Amino acid sequence: MKRVAIEFTRGWSRYNPGEIAAFDEAQAVELEKSGFAKRAKKQPAPKLEKLTLEIGDIRDTDAFKEALGEIEREWQRLEEERARLLAEEKRLEGVRAELDQRIDASDPGDFGVVDDKDTAQDGAEPAEPEVKRPAKGGLPKQGR
Repeated sequence: MKRVAIEFTRGWSRYNPGEIAAFDEAQAVELEKSGFAKRAKKQPAPKLEKLTLEIGDIRDTDAFKEALGEIEREWQRLEEERARLLAEEKRLEGVRAELDQRIDASDPGDFGVVDDKDTAQDGAEPAEPEVKRPAKGGLPKQGR
C-alpha cells in the first residue's frame, strides 16, 4: 500500500489544521474530497522493495592481508618457541638421566639420608622426638 502525506486544513479526529500526517492512499483521497486536507508538498519516500548489496572478496582487502601477515608471523614465532622447548626438554631429560645414574652409583649417606633404624643402638627403637608443650597459661601472648 502506498502512503500519502496530507496537510490538514480543518480539524479532523485528533489532527488540527496545519498538521501533516501520512495515510494509505484511499484514506488520503477521502480526506481530500471531504475538504479536511490537501496533499502535502513533501511526500514520503517510496517503500524499498528490494536492496542488493555486493561485497567483494574479503581476501582482497588490505586489512585482511595485514591480519594474515600477523597470523603467519605469530605462527612462525610459536614454531620457533616450540622447537626451543623441545630442545630444552631433551636437554633436561639428559640431565635427569645423569642424575639418576649418579644417585644409583652413590651411597644414601652421601646425601644426608639417614635411616632411623640404622642409628638405633642395641636393637632398641629410636627415641620419640621431644614435643614442646605450651605453658599452663595457654598460648603465648603475641605482641607484648
